Amino acid sequence: MPFLSYGGSSLVICCASLGLLLRIEWESRNNMGSEEAEFKESDFAEETPHGR
Repeated sequence: MPFLSYGGSSLVICCASLGLLLRIEWESRNNMGSEEAEFKESDFAEETPHGR
């Protein structure tokens, strides 16, 4: 437990850093899912003729 040995302020910083990392990971998972859904909807929404 090296973070506890340096005092309470280190514990607060450690918990805040962990919270920030978890929030970034959570946001990245949510954004990837919504972008994937938008991509799939746009594929079916537009029907353009291909070829010449």
